[in-house]
Amino acid sequence: MTPRTKYTIILSLVFIALCIPKVTTYKDGGTKKYQAVLWSYVDYCRIEHGLEQDKDDDGFRFFPFNCIDNE
Repeated sequence: MTPRTKYTIILSLVFIALCIPKVTTYKDGGTKKYQAVLWSYVDYCRIEHGLEQDKDDDGFRFFPFNCIDNE
């Protein structure tokens, strides 16, 4: 294998590793947060007054670490 091929394979594996999410489930009715280094997705689902409700504005963000946003 040439050094360029090795470099390409290693870079591809690092990129794939940065895209693998960690799933967190909250105890508010089933809200799930998928958090990876390069992206973030929140699937809101809350139980209010005995009825399960889905929130329409699911949060999907590329590069979820924003210097201006202080959440």
